[in-house]
Amino acid sequence: MTPRSFLLISLIAFSTGFDANKPELTQRIGDLRVTLLGTKLLEPEATSDHHLVVIRFRAQSTAKQALCVGFSATLQASFGLQYRGSVSPKDPFRIRELLPGENTEGEYEFFVKNGSDPLRVILRPTAKTQTCNPEKDSFSAIWHTGDELRFDLLSLPETPITAQPIASGESRGSEHAGAHSAVADARACWDVLQGQVNKYEDIPKTAAGISAYVAEHRKKRALDSGGWFISRNGKPALARGKYQGMLIREIAESDPAYLGWMMSLGLPKDTIDVIKSVVPNFQK
Repeated sequence: MTPRSFLLISLIAFSTGFDANKPELTQRIGDLRVTLLGTKLLEPEATSDHHLVVIRFRAQSTAKQALCVGFSATLQASFGLQYRGSVSPKDPFRIRELLPGENTEGEYEFFVKNGSDPLRVILRPTAKTQTCNPEKDSFSAIWHTGDELRFDLLSLPETPITAQPIASGESRGSEHAGAHSAVADARACWDVLQGQVNKYEDIPKTAAGISAYVAEHRKKRALDSGGWFISRNGKPALARGKYQGMLIREIAESDPAYLGWMMSLGLPKDTIDVIKSVVPNFQK
């Protein structure tokens, strides 16, 4: 990844949230949307031949009832190595009584052999259903969309979970105080933004200029003139809105009324054409 690519990712993250422009790292299983947010590698101790790899996820419920889900996490690494993860004691990834529309975040930890690179992480549900009361399961509560989630870590932008001022070259690999608190993370992200904007003289220096810079990048990625859709693994997915990152097919199955709401917006013809490419009976 080039320094300028890293800069652009940081600008997008600062403007719209960590995963806003990485829909390929969001997958669905049952009524859960699970997003791989980032990884963090900690330097090994002098006496250890293993180091800690921390992987952070976000889960969002699209269900109509509370969800209670557990996952087992497996990390596949180079040289054929494989590691079973444990939930972080400080910030565990647990889904307990997650109400419709709510989201939760957390982490898994893996101790990986020095010299071996993480390749992919696999999440597998530990139960056959996702609801807190199995007796009230609906069809969507069963893992009919698949029984595991696979995230390719090689496609993950080299942005750590906790933003750090890499552009300045002074604090690579350091932790900032109050990591994962909203204020501390916002300040750290601001430090990254300031350091990188100062490094690249042609990057705008104002909030309006940066906003336009990011908007132009998004426009190049859009599948339609309205900027509603981008490609996720070769399939059209929403680029904004409450279902940002979800495939059109997933929305049509889980909330067709949302597509009905979009009909009332006076969408451009090419936007409608994108929807019709997946849902042929969509009408403006």
